[in-house]
Amino acid sequence: MLFVEAIEKWKYVLTAGMRSKATIKGHYVILRYFKNYLEEEKNSKIYVEDIKKSDVESFFKKSVEKKLESSTLSTYQIRLNSFFKYLYSNELIKEDLSKAVPKIKRINKQREYFNLYPLSSTFKKKVVKLIYFLKDDFYIL
Repeated sequence: MLFVEAIEKWKYVLTAGMRSKATIKGHYVILRYFKNYLEEEKNSKIYVEDIKKSDVESFFKKSVEKKLESSTLSTYQIRLNSFFKYLYSNELIKEDLSKAVPKIKRINKQREYFNLYPLSSTFKKKVVKLIYFLKDDFYIL
């Protein structure tokens, strides 16, 4: 079966499972990335039966080389896993490629907040003058 046909069947399964449009689109986009990657590598149309573990591993290796965020890679992992499990459970592929998808842990970044302390002293003086100016015109608690 052509990879494109398998994607369409998977979209139908997601729709029948009452998934949101955003979820379906997310799956579709990532599967298209994977399909395009495979077509570039093999220079031909892709059949689901021809996908190997090495193809999945090389896709993730290239994604890491692109320096994608861990959350993006984790999303790729989850979506490709579910797609490969669907293919395997419906006997469209012979081996379970979801086991070839590397486990990726999300790394939550520390948020950066604006720090007031490194402001220049001239700026601080102007802010203080502005506050005193406004204090005369307005009632400030």
